[in-house]
Amino acid sequence: MRLSTISVETSLVAMGLVAMGLVHAPAANGFRISRGRPGAAVAWLLAALLSSAAGMSVPPAHAAPPAQCQTGNSPGTSSPYVVCRADANSAWISANNSGTFHALAICQALGYSSVSAIGGTCGNVCGYCQAPTSCSARGNEHYDGGGAPSVAAVNAGATLSFTVHWRCANASPALNVAPPTDLTASGPVGGPFTSSPANYIVQNTGSGTLNWSVTGPAWLTFSPSSGSLAASSSQGVSVSVNANANAFAAGTQTGTISFGGNGGSATRTATLTVNQGATTTAITSDVPDPSVFGESYTVTASVTPAGTPAVAPSGMVLISDGTNNCAGPLSGGIASCAIPGGTPPGNLTLTATYVGDANFLTSSGTASHAINKGATTVAITSDTPDPSALGQATA
Repeated sequence: MRLSTISVETSLVAMGLVAMGLVHAPAANGFRISRGRPGAAVAWLLAALLSSAAGMSVPPAHAAPPAQCQTGNSPGTSSPYVVCRADANSAWISANNSGTFHALAICQALGYSSVSAIGGTCGNVCGYCQAPTSCSARGNEHYDGGGAPSVAAVNAGATLSFTVHWRCANASPALNVAPPTDLTASGPVGGPFTSSPANYIVQNTGSGTLNWSVTGPAWLTFSPSSGSLAASSSQGVSVSVNANANAFAAGTQTGTISFGGNGGSATRTATLTVNQGATTTAITSDVPDPSVFGESYTVTASVTPAGTPAVAPSGMVLISDGTNNCAGPLSGGIASCAIPGGTPPGNLTLTATYVGDANFLTSSGTASHAINKGATTVAITSDTPDPSALGQATA
């Protein structure tokens, strides 16, 4: 059974050699090693054979770039290709004749991770719309993508057909964030808050897959906060101020938004301006009502903040009936005080005014109050002289 396993492994290695263009496999003549520099790749594939047969894991290949004018055949179709240009980061590969090409498999066999550009449908070998050209007399390296599947589709296994060329590349994602502006947000104590911009766009302007994430101050929420992006793709990220900001007193908060991943990083400054919050003041009672001229009466008022602040309004509430007034401190949102008697009788309008504090704005509320005339008692206290004589005056 071990011989059978090794036989299978040998077949797989042979297929890899063919895919890399390091050997050719004529139908009846066995394998023939290509010209060029097969040593490193053959050594790796032989190591893969021995390691796999022994049940060991195979380390990744780190072969040198392919040589210019190195040829090979596409796995699965045997369509011929040629290396027009190559370095450690990328390679320009061209069809050496029309055919169907598994471009991703060819790139990976040559030591690159992915296909980063495609096109040249009107091109000749190692040239774009130019003739004659060849791997040793190259024309323009230009990728128009004309009529071909997308780069993403090719990297998912789609094939390229006819006269084509493509670029192999090692995965090199690049993170870009737009717009370049910092974030500003504002709102009253307790919210709600609005931010600008409300969205950022994370872009992968490189090749390969970009794995990204974003973090920021605890008072910001990002959706989504992480993801993966294929080359030349983007993802919108919404930014909103969350309920943690409701705990802030009036003032300014700052923080840093950090985008990062395997393609670089970017930062934006976040500034939150918390303004004084609105309030509502209402008179809840005036006792007694009606009161009598000369009688004092007690007025109670409530002060309610807008939103859901973590701090409560503080300070004083002033209450007036138009003639007399009083002031009471807020405690638990309630203030009361007694207005002294002396205001002329009549139907009055009471006004309660919250004077505001560092976190909350002033506000007022009104209510009606009646002051009645006071009752009187008339009594004769003396009549002198008593008795009096006929015709005599009395006092």
